[in-house]
Amino acid sequence: MKIGCSKCGSPVARIKDVGNPWLDAGIVPYSTLNYRHDREYWSKWFPAEFITESLQGQFRNWFYSLLAMSTVMENREPFKRVLGHAQVRDLKGEEMHKSKGNAIWFDDAAEKMGAETMRWLYCRQNPYTNLNFGYEAAEEPLRHLTTLWNTYKFFVTYAKIDGFIPGRKPVPYQQLDRMDRWILARLNQLIADARRAFDGFSVMNFVHAAERFIDDLSNWYVRRCRDRFRQADQAGDPAAYETLYTVLSTTVRLLAPVIPMFAEELYQNLVAWRESEPESVHLTPYPEETPEWEDAALVADMALVRNVVEIALAARNAAKIKVRQPLGVMTVVTDRNAIKTLEANRQVIAEELNVKRIVFTDSAEGLTTRVAKPVFRALGPRFGKDANAVGNILRALDQDTLARIAAGETVTIPVNGKHEQISSELVEVVTASPQGMSVVSDRQVTVALDTNLSDELVDEGFAREIVNKIQNMRKEADFNVSDRITVGYSVSPRLARAIDSCRTYIMKETLARELVPLDGEWERRSEWTVNGEPAELAVRRTTQSGLANGGGMQDGRT
Repeated sequence: MKIGCSKCGSPVARIKDVGNPWLDAGIVPYSTLNYRHDREYWSKWFPAEFITESLQGQFRNWFYSLLAMSTVMENREPFKRVLGHAQVRDLKGEEMHKSKGNAIWFDDAAEKMGAETMRWLYCRQNPYTNLNFGYEAAEEPLRHLTTLWNTYKFFVTYAKIDGFIPGRKPVPYQQLDRMDRWILARLNQLIADARRAFDGFSVMNFVHAAERFIDDLSNWYVRRCRDRFRQADQAGDPAAYETLYTVLSTTVRLLAPVIPMFAEELYQNLVAWRESEPESVHLTPYPEETPEWEDAALVADMALVRNVVEIALAARNAAKIKVRQPLGVMTVVTDRNAIKTLEANRQVIAEELNVKRIVFTDSAEGLTTRVAKPVFRALGPRFGKDANAVGNILRALDQDTLARIAAGETVTIPVNGKHEQISSELVEVVTASPQGMSVVSDRQVTVALDTNLSDELVDEGFAREIVNKIQNMRKEADFNVSDRITVGYSVSPRLARAIDSCRTYIMKETLARELVPLDGEWERRSEWTVNGEPAELAVRRTTQSGLANGGGMQDGRT
C-alpha cells in the first residue's frame, strides 16, 4: 500500500524488507516512554526491573534487540533482570499444533483442570526445561491443593463446633505442645524458603518446599493431633486451634502469589470476617520469619522419628499387615544418639505404628538370619558334576562362617575329603528375616516387627476395622462429626467376641451411645467383610449436634 508524502506529495511506501517484529520491540523503552520529550519521566521507568520470555525464541530477538538498541541510544543496560524460560509441549514432549491434533486450548484446560491447578503446575516447573503439558500432568498439583483444602475443612469443621475465635485464648509459645512448636518451626522454614525463592526468581523452589510443608501439615501434624480437636463431650485444645489457625492463615498469604484465587477463598473464610484485618489476602504484608519459632533441633528430631515410622511401615507392607492390626513388639536398631531422640518420642512412634512395645538398641544381633545362595555359574567350572553337592554344603554353613564370607574372608570347608577355599565369588550371602519377623533397613536404621499375633491382638485388629466401617457409614449417612449414634450389629461368632472385648474402644471412637444386636429401624445399614469375617452393621443418630458460631469462619466453596 502506498500513501502520499506529507511534504512533497509523491507516493511513498514502507520498506519492503522487514525483520522479526521482536526486533522492533527492542526500541519500545525509547519509543513509548517520552524519551525524546520528557527525560525525567522516562528515567522513572528505565531501566526495566524485570523482563521474561522464551529463552529459545528471544535470546537472539527481543533480548538482543533491547540490549543492542539501548547500547546505541544510552550505552547502558535496558533491564536489571531477565528470566528466560523453556517451552510448553504435549505430554510426549512434542510441539503442540492444531493440525497435529495435540493442541490443548486454554479454556478447555482451565475448565477441566482448574486455573489454580494450572498455575501450580507452571510454578512448580523448572523454567529451564520444557513443560510437557496435559491433563495427567495436573494430578500431582491437584493432590497438593486438595490436601491443603481438606486440612482447612477439617479445621473449620471443628472450630465451628467448639465456637473457636482466634486470639481469644492465646497460648504462650513456651507452653505449646511439642507438635505445635514443630509445625511452627516448619512454617518458619517455609517463610524463609518463600522469601529466598521469590528474591532469587526461583518460584519452583518455593512451590516444592510448599508441597513438602503441606504434606507435613496434613499427614503428620493434623493426623497426630486429631484427638486434640475431636474430644468427646468437651471442647478441643485451644493451643491446637490457635496453632493450626496461625499456620493456615500464614500459609495462604505465602501461597497468594502462586494461587491467588484459592488463597483468597481461604483468606476470606478464615481471616477477612474480622474487621481489623485487610479485606483481601493480596492487601496483607508478606509473612516474615518469627525468631521465636526457630528450632532446627526439633525439626531434625521429628525428621528422624518420621524416618523410623516410614521404615516400620515398609516392614508392615513387606509382611502384608495393615496398620489397623496392632502388633506386639517393634525393635529399632540405630546409634545411641538417635536412640535418645527416639526414646523421647516413644509414645508418638508407638501410636503411629500401632505397636504395644518398642525396644531401642544399637545391636542388630538376632534380628536377621544369613542365608547362603550358591553361585552356580562359578561353582560349575570349578567342581563340575559335584557343583550341586557343593551347593548343598554351602547352604548348610553356620551363621558365623557365613558372616566371615560376607565380610570378605575366604574360608576352608571339606568337600569330598578335600579342603576347598570358598569366597564370596562362589557363594552370595544375603540376609533374611527370621520366622515371625519382618525386618527392613535404611541407612543407619533397622526396624524389626514381631508379626506373631495373639488372640488379643487379633481382637483389637477386628475392632479397629469395625470402627473404620462405622466411620464410613457415618460419612455416607451425612451425620455431623459430633452426632451421637447407636450402632447395631449382626456378626460372626469370632467378630462378636472381638466386639465384646473391645466394646469401650469401639463406642468411644465412633461416638456411640449404644452398641446393640441388629434389630429395628436404622438410618444406614450395610454388609461388610471384616478381615474375612461376615458382618452386617447399622447406624442411627441418638442426638443431633448443633454447630457453634466458630467466630464467623465459613466452610468455603469446594
